[in-house]
Amino acid sequence: MTRRFVAVAVAAMVMAVVVWYVAAFRPQSHRLAAEQAKVTQLEQSVPGLEAHLADLKRRSKLLPERRVLLARLSRAIPKKVDLAALIDQMDHLAKRSHVRLASLSPESPSTVSGIPVTVVQAQASLQGSYGDVKAFLDGLYKLPRLIVVTSVQLSGSSGAGAGGAGAGGGAGTGTSPSSVRGTQVQGSLQFEAFTTQPVVQPGSSGASAAAPSSTTQSGSTGS
Repeated sequence: MTRRFVAVAVAAMVMAVVVWYVAAFRPQSHRLAAEQAKVTQLEQSVPGLEAHLADLKRRSKLLPERRVLLARLSRAIPKKVDLAALIDQMDHLAKRSHVRLASLSPESPSTVSGIPVTVVQAQASLQGSYGDVKAFLDGLYKLPRLIVVTSVQLSGSSGAGAGGAGAGGGAGTGTSPSSVRGTQVQGSLQFEAFTTQPVVQPGSSGASAAAPSSTTQSGSTGS
């Protein structure tokens, strides 16, 4: 009886262990294996996430510089034609350069094939000494608004005390740099300004990048 009781007890314990393994441990082990696989996958993705985080930090450091660049580009190529602001910039430059900007005549805006930019062509007449006119032309490229000079035509003669060193010069008379700078010249220049404001075709609705037929501004007279 004792041996039979022991055998039955051992069999019952083995059966209980088998039932526990099948009903509890085995499903949990499968779940544990699945969770471990997820952990392994996450660990493998850590280097890529760290690299992405480092790239984001690098880009964030460039944001202030890019904001400044974007602001400069927005001033260089504004969203509207804004000829009044352009004329004001050129008039202030003419006064600083002691050049008389007699007139400025813009043309109708036109599109540029392949890029979303509208071009405003204009012509201006100016007067002043050669040195002052040169300073004015150099200053055009330093304006906040992007200006591209496409043509310059100047003519003039030497001022008083220049020793006849005008166009052609005097016989046997050399031309000094100071006399060239003091030569009074007048002429015209053609230039282009740019905007992202689209040109609206006739009959279309919406604001168009239209320019007035003629605008005149006067700067200070050359020294």
